Amino acid sequence: MDGRTGQPYWSVDLGESLFGPVASPELIIYGTRGFLGANRQGPLGAGHLIALRRSDGSEAWRFPLPDSAGIFGGAVHGGAVWQDRVIVGGTIGRVYALRLLDGTLLWQHANDPQVVGYRLPPAILDEVVVFAREDNVVEGRDVATGVQRWVADRATGVTPPLAVGRYVYLFAGAITVTGADGNVVWAYGGLDFLGAGLSFFRGTVSSDGTIYTLGIERGTGRDGTYVFALRPPVRP
Repeated sequence: MDGRTGQPYWSVDLGESLFGPVASPELIIYGTRGFLGANRQGPLGAGHLIALRRSDGSEAWRFPLPDSAGIFGGAVHGGAVWQDRVIVGGTIGRVYALRLLDGTLLWQHANDPQVVGYRLPPAILDEVVVFAREDNVVEGRDVATGVQRWVADRATGVTPPLAVGRYVYLFAGAITVTGADGNVVWAYGGLDFLGAGLSFFRGTVSSDGTIYTLGIERGTGRDGTYVFALRPPVRP
């Protein structure tokens, strides 16, 4: 759309339910899920990763993301772009790397069980793609091959992993700052065994590493929802 007038330069009907896109210099890439009911009614099933040319909205390529038992499938984000490829996780526990030029599959890996989904877009740091899975597991995979380098049990929340400088930031219960090797270099907040403390659930990070986030404090005498600005003692 034209940012000055709000008028669309182009508009395309892809026939599926679209989710948050990711952009490369030439393409805008959507994860989709298909409608299983008639007249574009849910539930949603298998979908695609669809790349449109930013110049005119024409379709560059479409890669199928398969189904499982008719109720899972597709992707709910456009993934992350790295050099010549886009890397995306699907809703049934499969991760893919596709060539930006034509959508050719470069690698894929499946988890067991396959219903472990990747519902948040990944972050890429030092040639490691970091996924936060919906089963509260964070994993780092080699960008070039997809081979898993590390895996950690860690709450994942609703904010995608955010790469800033040398670190990946995660917001879920505690805020954690993680290196490309998966090790936590700084953490803040979280609940104790009685459920008291600070719990963070959304956030973003500025280019200088300052964290801006929403948090709930309970069981401490200061119960309530607060906004925070935090500066970790690590350089971004």
